[in-house]
Formats: sequence, structure tokens, C-alpha cells
Amino acid sequence: MPVSLRLPTFVVGPEASGRGYTIRAASGLEQSDQWTSSMPLVLAEWGKRRIERGFAGRFPVAGGAIAMKARYLGEGSRGSVAVAYGVFIANDQLDAVRMVEGQLFDAIPAVSNSDEFGQSRLDFVAEARAIVPEQAEMDGLGLAFRDRHIVTNLDHEAMAFRALASIDPPGCRSRVKGWCTTSLLASRGSFLPIRSCNLLVTDPEEATPADKFLKTSIGDDGVFGGPRVANPPTYELWLKLIAAGQAEIAEFPAKRLVDSWSPDLTDQPVNEIGWRFLQSVSSFGASYSETVAIIAAIARSAGDETGANVVERYLKAVDQHDSKSVPDLIALLSDALDGYPACQSSLANFVLWSGSKPLLTGLPPDDLFGVVQFFESQASKVTQDKRSHALERVVLLEDCLLNLKGGTFRRSEFNRLIRVRKALNGIPAPSSPTYTRHEAHRAFRARKRLAC
Repeated sequence: MPVSLRLPTFVVGPEASGRGYTIRAASGLEQSDQWTSSMPLVLAEWGKRRIERGFAGRFPVAGGAIAMKARYLGEGSRGSVAVAYGVFIANDQLDAVRMVEGQLFDAIPAVSNSDEFGQSRLDFVAEARAIVPEQAEMDGLGLAFRDRHIVTNLDHEAMAFRALASIDPPGCRSRVKGWCTTSLLASRGSFLPIRSCNLLVTDPEEATPADKFLKTSIGDDGVFGGPRVANPPTYELWLKLIAAGQAEIAEFPAKRLVDSWSPDLTDQPVNEIGWRFLQSVSSFGASYSETVAIIAAIARSAGDETGANVVERYLKAVDQHDSKSVPDLIALLSDALDGYPACQSSLANFVLWSGSKPLLTGLPPDDLFGVVQFFESQASKVTQDKRSHALERVVLLEDCLLNLKGGTFRRSEFNRLIRVRKALNGIPAPSSPTYTRHEAHRAFRARKRLAC
């Protein structure tokens, strides 16, 4: 798929022979942002080092990022002369640029003391290819999860693009907010070039500037030898869930799910990983039966408690936009999650506290009796702020019991609700109630008085 972008350009350098660094030329660039006044000062400081090997990098700034190349051009009559050519990339263009970043830097010409590059915007067109991480050469670099400082005598810019291409899963490319081929840039004002980088590629002589960078050397053979970075537990769980999904569904979108991993998931709790995984599966068009199979796989792979959390959130989400499907979903989930007590408890909780009257009346009698029994076990845990809602659920369940046909009515289950009601009202429940069906109906008619 072709990437076509029209990017603002700028040229930074001294106005006179080594003095007065500023943005000397720009096209389409909004220069009211603070970085436009701070970045020339950073270039001026770097120029004083007289390093003939220039640098390249991408740095986050307000509204997006800048990609730039810089060179030291020698000494002027009033100081060192360094010039930088760069482009501004808006936030909504960054994902496209990450696919073709090497080609973008190729489109920025070699730096000279001319301002011609900044006279017009850069019309950039490139063919985006699917990102295939360079596992063989850079496996274990771990840039997807850890900031790295690579020291090498090889071409720094080419090495940076190799490192960026090694990021696996590819969705973590967005984690690398900035990168640079030198560590010798100072911070000025709002422009913090090295602090905002996640990747540095430098000469071996340059020190690692901060503890956040894990340093590694790459020799003249270009082979990465370590230290290697292990995948975080959350990503390992994500891969485990993908494998479980493949075992459940024939045409499971495994690759798309790998690509859908995002950096913000790395430090999330296990429950959130399970829920986000289910959301990703659902977004790819999974049917209800397939989703139920995935929830069961989550319970097996991530644990009963995580499965229970996913069940609760999933049923609430479906109930908001497709409530008619909830009874069938509950039946499917109940069968699929047999043997997972926390999941079964989550199902019962949903039916008890959120189930509508059509849902409850549609339950088979034994299932309805199970809900009543579960309610009795939970009555002592109802807090004062939930008391009113709990009493409403008592009324609803009484209705459902009294509407049962024929011989399916059970006095014992109605008596359970009597005990629940009294417990909610702070009334000690009788140890062995002996309500007849007639008395049960009478209690039902008097429920408003009892609720007071």
C-alpha cells in the first residue's frame, strides 16, 4: 500500500558564521511551539563538539515528531557551523511513517549550508510493506519492551533502522517515541532529545546517558550477541491465549492478534489482559459460540478468576446492545465453563443482580431455584447501599417463582426468599419456616409492607 505524505520542512543553522542559531528556512511549519526555539540551541551546543560524523533521529514534539539529519560543516569566523534538515510529522501520520521510516530519511537530502530544502514542503511517496521483524539477526534485542543503547562502528543510521525493524510484535513500534544516532545532545527548554528517546545507536566512545537504556555492542560482523531481553509475562500470556484460541477455532486470526498487541498492555494485570484479548477477538468478527469457546480458553490458560472477570464484563457488554441473546449466551457459558467455580459464580452473580425479568422467567425451574439458593448465600454480604436493589431482586424472583407452571413450584425456594427478605431488613429468619403455598402467596401480596 503506498504511503503519500506532504510534510512541512525546516533548515536549522547559524544566521552568521557560527552565531545566532535559528530556524533559517521553513515551509508549512508552525513556529509558535516551544521546541522551534529550543532545538536550534541544542544543535548549536552539539556543533561545538566538532564531530564530523553527523547524526540522525526522530524526536517527539508537541503535536507529533520531527525527523532530522544534522552535520558539522566546519568553523566559521564566529564559531562552529552545524546545520540540520528536518521534517515535521503530525501525530496522525506517525503510524504510516513507522512503516517507511528508512525511505523517509533517504528522501531528506544530504545536509549542506544551503536553505533550499526548507523552501517547500516535502512530497513523500513510498510503498509500505508488511512489517516482518528481523528475528534471525536481532532476536532478543527486545526493543518492543526495553530501551536500548547500541554501540557499534557500523553505519549508525542503518543500524537504527535494523533495530526498529526487529521490533516484535510490530504493534510495539509505537513504543519507540524517539531514536537518535548520538547521545551527545543537550536538553534545552521543552526540547529533551535524549530523554525522549527509546533507542540510541552511537560510537563505542559515547557513554550511556541514563540507566533506562540497556547497553549492547554489535561488532563489525553486524551480529547482535546480547544481553537479550525476555518477553514480559503479560505478552507471554497473550501468546498463550492465541495458541489456545487456535486450538478452539479453525480459522483463528492469530497473526492479527499478535499485531494487535500494544505497549500499554505490558504492565496491565492479568484480568485486563484476558478482557482485552477477548475484545480483540470479538473485533475480528467472532460469533457468540466462538467467543464462548475463547472465554473457556481464557479460563483454562489464565485461571478461573480471570475467566470470571471476563464473563462478567462480557455479559454486561452484550446485555447493553443485544439483550435477547443473553439467555442463550448464559446457557452456552454455563456448559463451557463447567468445572470453573469462579466463572459459574460470575454467571450466577450476573443473573441474580443484572438479569431482566424475561431472562429469569425463561430459565428452567432448576436453574431458577439455583439462583434463589445463590441469593440466600449472598444475602449476608449485601451492603447498606445495595439493600434497596436487593429487595427489588427479591420481588422479581418471587414473581418468577409464583409464575411457575403446574407442580414445579417449590415451597422451600419461596421460603428461602422470605429468609433473604428478613435478613435484608435485619429481621432474624425462622430456623424452620413452614409456609404453605397459600401462605407464600399471602407473603407475596404483603411484600411491600415487609420491605418497609
